[in-house]
Amino acid sequence: MRLVRDCFIATITRLAEFSARKAIWLITAAVLASGLLLDYTAKHFSVNTNTLEMLDARLPFRQAQQELTQAFPELVRNIVIVIDAESLVRANDIAHQLAERLRLDTRHFESVYEPAGGSFFMRNGLLYLDIPALEDLAYTLAKAQPMLGTLSGDMSIRGLFSVLNRALDQGLSSEDEKLLAPVFDNLSQNIESQLAHHPERLSWKNRLFGEAMPFEAGNRGFILVRPRLDFSQVESAEVSIQFIRACIAQMSLDANRERIRLTGEPVMENEEFGNAVDGIVFSGFLSFALVSMITIFGLRSPRHILAILITLAVGLIFTGAFASAAIGALNVISINFAVLFIGMGVDFGIQVGLRYKEEFLAGAGHLDAIHKTAAGLGGALTLAAVAAAASFFSFLPTSYLGLAELGVISGVGMAIATLLNLTLLPALLTVLPKSLEFRQASHSGQIASGFEPSRYRRTILCVCGLAVLGSTALLPRVQFDFNPLNMKDQTSESVATFKELLADPETTPYTISVVARNLESAEALGRKVQPLPSVDKTITLGDFVPEQQEEKFAIIDEMNLLLGPLLARSGSIDTPTLDEEVRAVDELEQKLARADPAKLSLPMASSAARLKTALIALKTAPDWPEPALVQLRENAIGDLPETLDVLRQLLDPAPVELDDLPPELTKRYLSRDGRARLEIFPKQDLRDNDALRHFVREVQSIAPGATDAAVELLEGGDAVVRAALEATLLAFLATALLLLAVLRRIFDTLLVLIPLVFSLLLTAASSVLIRIPFDLANIIALPLLLGLSNAYGIYIVLRLRAEGSLRNLFLTYTPRAILFSTLTAICAFGTLAFSPHRGLSGIGILVTLSLTFAVSSTLLLLPAIVALQESRKH
Repeated sequence: MRLVRDCFIATITRLAEFSARKAIWLITAAVLASGLLLDYTAKHFSVNTNTLEMLDARLPFRQAQQELTQAFPELVRNIVIVIDAESLVRANDIAHQLAERLRLDTRHFESVYEPAGGSFFMRNGLLYLDIPALEDLAYTLAKAQPMLGTLSGDMSIRGLFSVLNRALDQGLSSEDEKLLAPVFDNLSQNIESQLAHHPERLSWKNRLFGEAMPFEAGNRGFILVRPRLDFSQVESAEVSIQFIRACIAQMSLDANRERIRLTGEPVMENEEFGNAVDGIVFSGFLSFALVSMITIFGLRSPRHILAILITLAVGLIFTGAFASAAIGALNVISINFAVLFIGMGVDFGIQVGLRYKEEFLAGAGHLDAIHKTAAGLGGALTLAAVAAAASFFSFLPTSYLGLAELGVISGVGMAIATLLNLTLLPALLTVLPKSLEFRQASHSGQIASGFEPSRYRRTILCVCGLAVLGSTALLPRVQFDFNPLNMKDQTSESVATFKELLADPETTPYTISVVARNLESAEALGRKVQPLPSVDKTITLGDFVPEQQEEKFAIIDEMNLLLGPLLARSGSIDTPTLDEEVRAVDELEQKLARADPAKLSLPMASSAARLKTALIALKTAPDWPEPALVQLRENAIGDLPETLDVLRQLLDPAPVELDDLPPELTKRYLSRDGRARLEIFPKQDLRDNDALRHFVREVQSIAPGATDAAVELLEGGDAVVRAALEATLLAFLATALLLLAVLRRIFDTLLVLIPLVFSLLLTAASSVLIRIPFDLANIIALPLLLGLSNAYGIYIVLRLRAEGSLRNLFLTYTPRAILFSTLTAICAFGTLAFSPHRGLSGIGILVTLSLTFAVSSTLLLLPAIVALQESRKH
């Protein structure tokens, strides 16, 4: 074994010396190769932002999702357009106008769907009410028939106030008061808001229909748009999103009453990846500046700094070319290989640079210093690189493909970094102009470090012991947040809108779907799932065929007999003059003033008094009668014309069977090959991760093949956790076996591993203390820690062997090189903490903490253990 080691060190030494002697040729070859590889990378580099492909397609939940996608492709990756307006009628009208525009552009959109919208539900909506609700609606409309009879022919202040005047003249029954008191209150609110310069329109739809409209979410309409995504671009949906926004900008919307928002997976991912790119670019520039400053401070040699940075740039080009050739399109995890390479590449460069500096200051000439550096450091550097590569390659067996790809690229990158730092770096040190600055100081421990942890070994061991005990106590409180929604910018419109939809069980995007053989099987499964405590309701295509249609048609026919004639003559009276409307206001005010409160119920008397006060205030306003009266007319009549039009259509339904359902709806629940989809809605608010887990697990107990958004979130998160823990364990075992095989001493192996375990433990505990739970992004900090920091212990142990004692070790440049290497790695990752992307920010924070713990334990805990052993020997 010793012979093999000596041969290997001799080979490395000859390679470094050869590189220094043939420096011009080697640098020329490196420049030419870099140019060719840079051109290759520029032509072949691509990014795949499809997050679904970051997990192994062979996982059961991925296979279930693929089956759902194949059977119902319209359900996947939809942009959700949310339209808020003063009434459902207006919201649906806006939705329909926008949807028609989007349907014309097949280049950007695969499908455009209006749930519960379109002519079908506008005509047959009453059939979807249950019998009691339909009867209540018929009763309400019958009581409102006199008012509607007048207003349908005179939609003005004159028409509305004449109805109120007649009612006051005739005397009000208790039923009349129930009908009119809300109208009085709404009119008062209209006038008060108008006087406050915040006008509000009266919603007749809400006044007449109340909660009776089927498939309704308040005054809100929806469009589901499936865009054509370009996953080769970081913002894959950007073109489609911009087209939608351009269409919205061309619409005539009331900014005070109407708004359109975009959300859904493509929109949120678009914003997330945009933030991620911005964060990486910003942290890249910042880390480069900080790394340069630390390198300057650590090496204090422009020649060394330039050589290291050139070597780093060449290595990055070589590694990027390998990634493009071997992996192809990188994902949002594997693209971080550049940050990893910078951290490790600078580490190797600093180790070589400071060791060369140490030998040079000791009196060696340039070639002799190169020889001694390669002979003294080459073994440790190679072992550190192999250990790091082994850690990174341990990511391969996991199901987290993003992490596996990162492991492959980083593992090969370690080999590239080692080779270049033993060849190109010596060549550059040979060619670059030599500085005499090293001759200005003597070779002493003060240049490196005069600190000896052995003096404080008991204090260090006690503090570390307490830290271990405290961290162990915190481990049960370590949390993993599997919901990627919490990694996104919570202030963005898309995330805020999405969470708003989540809060309502009727609109929540976190539903579960099960693909059954046919509609009968789906309905049977729905009957089994429905009784579950976490399930609110289940839907199949059959649920869209109304029940008891014969009885409902009888009720609708009666409504039609009563309301049909007045709806047919809508708008037949001439528009009143301004004077006529002024007289109508005066008359109502006078009748309200003469009304006897004793003859009215308390609520009606209060409403009448409020309306009288509002009318007086309106008539004394500076803009009375015009434009005040014009504004009042617009606000008071509100959506009445649209509401009467809706009522006219609702009173003319047609029998509905399965084949009569709209094709856009049918293909979302019944595939072309006959497979049927069962959709399951949660009862609880799934913004709570515990509620989401409970919902999914309950449904899976009956339907193991369940899939869709809720299942993907939970199972995907669990898969990532398993992958990260597997990678961490495999990396630790691979590192331990490699160290044991090379170092051939259990104690020396433990000296390298103890700081790693200590750092992992403290990193996990810190996530609890700083309240940053592990998530789909920052959990990679755990396996990355092993790859990034196992080199520190290797450097210390091998240099300790060479020097013979801790005192001599701390008189060398090795501790200083480790310190500055760690600081550069912290800068490479720590700047991510300032990223607007919460996942990247979490990676930056946790990796910074883990590296801090790693270097502290390497330079304090490890020497303290060695000092304790040395003291026992003596």
